[in-house]
Amino acid sequence: MLNTTGGNGTPIEYKVPGLGDWRTSPEFFVPTYQRDGMVFTLYIRQSGQEYTTQYTTHCNSGARQAASTFSEAENLQVRLLGNPVVNQKVIAEVTGVEGRPLTVKLTDMRGRILDQQQIEQAQTIERLVLPLTTESASLFLLEVATPSQHKTVRVLAK
Repeated sequence: MLNTTGGNGTPIEYKVPGLGDWRTSPEFFVPTYQRDGMVFTLYIRQSGQEYTTQYTTHCNSGARQAASTFSEAENLQVRLLGNPVVNQKVIAEVTGVEGRPLTVKLTDMRGRILDQQQIEQAQTIERLVLPLTTESASLFLLEVATPSQHKTVRVLAK
């Protein structure tokens, strides 16, 4: 059972790939072989807005619960300023996570990290500028994460 708080009072739907599709019940059964240290992505939908968070299962003392907080206070948004990118720079704005720590990673499609940044406390509008130094690929992934949310955006290069 997932514990939830916050939101705007309308019905909340949940989905965990590999465990269950969209449903109004926050209960998901985690098979025994997936209970210790597996990372799951939880999709939460409310009033047309979709949120994601990740959690790791741990079974200490037979516990079979994971907790997640649904809060309007954190609504991670990532907006690319130019896609395809120009001048070998990926420029993006991150909003909705003021004061939260951010991890930013730019990778190629093979998973090779091209640039990585840590931001201790995000500003109201956190502007990211990441160099794009490779010319061998045209599609990249920009990953932005807080401790409770994660967004990945596809970046095109000419």
